[in-house]
Amino acid sequence: MHRAFRWFLYTILALVAAIWLTLGLLKPEHLKGPFVAWVQQQTGLPLEIGKLNYNPLYPNIVLAENVTLGPDIKIGKIYLEIAGGSWWQRQLHIAHLDIINPQITWRPGLTLPQPLRQLQVDDLTIDKLQFSWPNGSLEGGSLHLTNWQPIRNGVVIPLTEVNFDARADRLQYASLSLGKTRIEGTLTAEKLSVSDLQSDLFHGGMAAELTWDLKNNRIDFQQLALANWQLDLQTFPALPLALPQIFADQVTLENVSAIDLSKRFALNQATGTLEKLQWQPGQLPAFEYQGKLGEYTNGLFQLAEMQGEGRLRAEDWQVQLTGEAYAGKFSAELEGTRQPATLTIHELQLSDMQPELHPGWREWLATQPFQQVNLRRLDISHLSLISFDDSVPLTMKWLDLFLTDLRWTPQGIQSSNHKARLEGSWLELVWQTLVSRKTEFQAELAENKIQLEHFNTQLEESDFNISGQWGLDADTPHQLKLSLKKFDLEQLSDMLGPRYPFAGKSDLTLDLQAKGKDLTTIRQSLQGNATLDVLDLFVDGLKLDTYLDEQLTPKAPAPQSFEQLIGKLRGGDTAFNHVHLQLRADKGALDFSGSAFESITHLIGVKQGFDLGKQQWQLQLGLLNEQNKPELLGSMSGELTTPQLRFRLPANTVASWPTKPISYPPQGRQGSLRE
Repeated sequence: MHRAFRWFLYTILALVAAIWLTLGLLKPEHLKGPFVAWVQQQTGLPLEIGKLNYNPLYPNIVLAENVTLGPDIKIGKIYLEIAGGSWWQRQLHIAHLDIINPQITWRPGLTLPQPLRQLQVDDLTIDKLQFSWPNGSLEGGSLHLTNWQPIRNGVVIPLTEVNFDARADRLQYASLSLGKTRIEGTLTAEKLSVSDLQSDLFHGGMAAELTWDLKNNRIDFQQLALANWQLDLQTFPALPLALPQIFADQVTLENVSAIDLSKRFALNQATGTLEKLQWQPGQLPAFEYQGKLGEYTNGLFQLAEMQGEGRLRAEDWQVQLTGEAYAGKFSAELEGTRQPATLTIHELQLSDMQPELHPGWREWLATQPFQQVNLRRLDISHLSLISFDDSVPLTMKWLDLFLTDLRWTPQGIQSSNHKARLEGSWLELVWQTLVSRKTEFQAELAENKIQLEHFNTQLEESDFNISGQWGLDADTPHQLKLSLKKFDLEQLSDMLGPRYPFAGKSDLTLDLQAKGKDLTTIRQSLQGNATLDVLDLFVDGLKLDTYLDEQLTPKAPAPQSFEQLIGKLRGGDTAFNHVHLQLRADKGALDFSGSAFESITHLIGVKQGFDLGKQQWQLQLGLLNEQNKPELLGSMSGELTTPQLRFRLPANTVASWPTKPISYPPQGRQGSLRE
């Protein structure tokens, strides 16, 4: 564009020189033919001057009309008032030069004669300009220059030491389009000073006062105001020129918007003030901002009606913001650094929000750029969430959450100030078919442990309570206490899937302790007690009673692998009146002695259990009669997932097994189990 504009001015100079040459010989009507031939010889282009008005009484004034040079240069009128000059010394001083309705097309490679050594124009006016070049065009242009000296000692310097006032109805440069534009200022060899710049740009307007250091390619805005801009970043024009450094003490924004649909990004209706703006090409800008923002969308986030202030610098940024999101409100005070990429949430308050979780949130979260996130304070009030991601079948109503002093890194989560604190509650949470209501919880993360002080909730008609801690060093024990009363197992069955549906009412208590940082040490140190009672348990797809009847043969059945056992149990269904499991853990040895299963027709007793340290089964099973004496003994041994079940017949003097609180089923066989 710079070369095209220089060529445009150079064209004007050449035509003026040609007309003055004709005037200087005092016989313009006689010399038009020879001069036209000379110009064609110099340029290879035909020159036509439709009418040349000259009055000898005013020898310093000439008017040329309908001037054309080749197919690309047409000028309606050229008015020339000469202050002085010498044709023989090729010097010209123009008092006034008016060029009306020029239509010029620049094509690279075109050269024009330049017969002057000195040219000074006191006042130049160009009006109704139509100018085009290979990657741009200008329509409805006007230009006013004063004190212009474009030729010195035979050298053309069209853009130096001049006062100017330019206007255009439309300017197209590559993919950049400007509407009505006005620019007024002064140009020297090293500096462009613009006292008034107004332009219709990006569907809005711009007003500015600036100084452009041409030597260092730096623009300093004394004033800059942008209004009603609508930027499409996806189709934002790439400017084919060296972008300058930009500095501004203050930039006023009014209703400025930007979108990029390919990145699901939108920033709408920004109104406020940018201060201390600094921008180097190829780098992020630095500035301070205070004002409002109508809407901000980035991926899964959609924020609206925002107001606040912020700061962006090369090494860090900071923002304080309030606004609306997901039918609720938020308030945030955030800070970040670039190296390393760190986000610090000083305070974040969310109230009455109703966000939705859609597929793709994991991928979006994986793109977050931060290597560390520090959370000082998070306060959530009455948040409701619904998930449309099938892998997260969650609905939540009225979540209240308070969280402080937490730090996240790719290596894990830890407290950022010796102790992180979590408190919260929700009115209702649904995960698949599991419904939790009136939940309250409280926990903390210290340097040596994660402690759950309490978690209490209602699972339909049952009460669930859990507390405990997880030690983060070898000296801090792990503890777990759990109580579940009258829990409907059908909720759990529906959640796990249709392979083996089951139902029943259960009570569960746990009180376990362990030490160690690795899984092996934890297994070897586990101790405590656990009890599970299930009433009216029904398991679809397993035929236990039929299988047990088939094992009551005169001789002990053959050994069976776990896979064989499961294969024989498949089909039919099984009902239990009562299941009682009790566990005593001591240094990794799990003892289930005293546990029992009361089906419709059979009673199964359990002794011994499982060695966590060796990952080996050591379980004894007994099929008991009405006197609680076993008539068939089973021994399960081997690896955790591949045990072997071996059977044997008991001695005649075998003692009865304890099974309280379970007793022999009322519908069980009386007397001996074998006929």
